[in-house]
Amino acid sequence: MRRIERELSAKTTEITERLEQLAGRLHELDPAELDQLKRQIDLQLMLFEHPGPESMDGKADKD
Repeated sequence: MRRIERELSAKTTEITERLEQLAGRLHELDPAELDQLKRQIDLQLMLFEHPGPESMDGKADKD
């Protein structure tokens, strides 16, 4: 379980950093790009809210 928590924390940090980079460019994106970005964020949130039995690398977690 701790391995999953570490992987989740790392992915959350990565997503946060990438969103911060994008924040400065939001005014440059057209509506279709903003829509796609929203869908990607929603998908990531859904994956975090409903994790499967496998770890982030696709292998069964042994912890």
